[in-house]
This record gives sequence, C-alpha cells and structure tokens, in this order.
Amino acid sequence: MTEPSKRTISWKRIAIALAMVFGLAFLLAMWIGPFYQARLLEETESEVLPKPLPDTDMSSDPTVRVERQGVSFGVPWDETDNPKRKASKSGMLILVNGLAISVSRPARELDALKSLKGPTAAALRFELGNQALNSDFALISTAVSTRGSDAKWWHTPIYNRKIAFLLTLKMCWVGFPEESKQVPIYAFSEGQVRGFQVGDPLHDRVVRLILFDETGRECRIELLKFHGDISQAEINALVASLQFKT
Repeated sequence: MTEPSKRTISWKRIAIALAMVFGLAFLLAMWIGPFYQARLLEETESEVLPKPLPDTDMSSDPTVRVERQGVSFGVPWDETDNPKRKASKSGMLILVNGLAISVSRPARELDALKSLKGPTAAALRFELGNQALNSDFALISTAVSTRGSDAKWWHTPIYNRKIAFLLTLKMCWVGFPEESKQVPIYAFSEGQVRGFQVGDPLHDRVVRLILFDETGRECRIELLKFHGDISQAEINALVASLQFKT
C-alpha cells in the first residue's frame, strides 16, 4: 500500500490570501471612512437649513454709530465705557442696557482652501465645484445648506469627504447649540449687506451674524444677551446700517 502524500504548507498562498484580505479591508475603510466621518458631525444643528427671516421690520429708534474692527454700525444705546464713541481696536462693545456685542474679522476661508496641496485637496476643490469656490459667501452658503444626512455610504469617498469638510465649516460658523436644541439659521440680504443670522433674539441667549458686503468683505457679530436684550427689528436696523471701513 502506498502512503498518503503529506500536504505541505504554501506560505506564498497564505501571504497572497492575507494580502487580499487586508487589501480589501483597507479599500473598504477608504470607502466607508469619509462616510462615518461625516456622520459623526451629524449633530442636531447640522441638520438645520437656512430660511428667510420671518420678521423684516426695522427699528426706527435713534441710533448711535460705533466702530469696531474696521466696521461701523448703528445701535440704539450708547456704550458704557466709551461715552465719546471713539473707534476702538477692541472687538468688544458693552452697551448701557447690558447687551454685549463682539465683532471679529476672520481670515478668508477660501484662500486657506485654495492653498492646500496634494491630490486629496485638489479632489476636494474639484468636488466642491466652481460655484462654491467663487467667493467666501458662496462657500459659506454651500456649507450652511449641507446636512449630515447628505452623506451616504454608496457615494464616493471624495463626495462624503466634501460633506464632512462642509459640515466642519458649518459648525465652526454656526456654533454648537445649547442643550442640543435646533437653533434657526436665517438668510437675508439688506441693501449692500447679505449674510446669515444664527439664532432668534426671542429665544436664544446668543445671536450670531455672518455678514458680507458687495465686495466680499466679511465680519462676524455676536450679540450676547447676558444682561440686556435686543429685538429682531433692532438687529435688522443694525445690519442695514453696517459699513466696512477697511
């Protein structure tokens, strides 16, 4: 009788099989990873889409013009620490009614995006398209109109990576809400100023304004209702009076 032949282990085949398994796992992670990254940003606020202001009335109260960070605007109360109303380098403004206003001039997001190097950055810019890359206002408009639910596992990785990128910008601009509640986002255009308002002065302690003029200059104004109050009509008048000095 002949002895059965002993099978020898083929390490080459094992190596090929392991390479195929890990390769498929890597490709799956590359495909699914951006989807999960976008879904991690699916906060309550990320699902909110901009809508028109429900109240476009404008306060007719006498205003005091103040200047901060190269922009000036009118408010219906005087300052507590600057009765002569001189321009200040500080971005903070405290009014006699207790309302605090913070003004900032952020760096241009579009310049930072266009300066990114590498194939991933180039693919991201291609996926965003010329319309979103036309201006900072166009970029933020695209971002605030993006939701976490826009990411789908069957979309390409670069598409889901675009969603994750836009959601990151949206949450940086909009800010995370208190107590996981949905804070409204309003889009508006008033004269030569257009932009977005995050929050309702009737219900939210902080109202954020993201404002652009016709040349693309941007400023952000936060209205902090710690001790004072402000109405939507007064916010509308503030926006309408905004002037960029630099």
